[in-house]
Amino acid sequence: MRTLHEQQQQFIAAIFAKDKNVIPSSIIARFPIEQFHVYRQSAWEACRHALSVTFPCIWNEWKQKEILSIDHFVGSFLSSSENWPQTGCFDDWGSCFPLFLSEQANLAEGPYWKALGDYEWLCHLASIAEQKLCLSSEHLMEGTEEEQLNYRFVFQPSFYLHHTLYPIEGYPAG
Repeated sequence: MRTLHEQQQQFIAAIFAKDKNVIPSSIIARFPIEQFHVYRQSAWEACRHALSVTFPCIWNEWKQKEILSIDHFVGSFLSSSENWPQTGCFDDWGSCFPLFLSEQANLAEGPYWKALGDYEWLCHLASIAEQKLCLSSEHLMEGTEEEQLNYRFVFQPSFYLHHTLYPIEGYPAG
């Protein structure tokens, strides 16, 4: 008998399978096939929407150029189990999308896709990051010299926004 985890993994694999006609018999035995198709479509649309919100510039570029099938790329991205959402919260999902874009042969004419994806992912992380107080020089001078030597700085994702190979600082927001 399969464990609950194995059953969940099989269900998730069926949701994101490339071949939409292949559904394991264990799922068909428990769910009406139409209900499963509705669930699959809802999950797929939620993932597509989450990517469009997290990577708005890429989405707008693809829509304007009309040369790329967004649904094709979302389907390809979701076909690998490494790219599936790990939780029910889409705020922590999508970090692999820029790397995925760099591996797509039909996106070769735009080598900046990965850089733009990385930029948008960092913007996303910055937008959901916990708010911290800013340090001033007065705050830094409050401790003793020994304490100052032990200060550790944790940078917000926005610190890394301008580290890119391509000039995308002025790229229009999605």
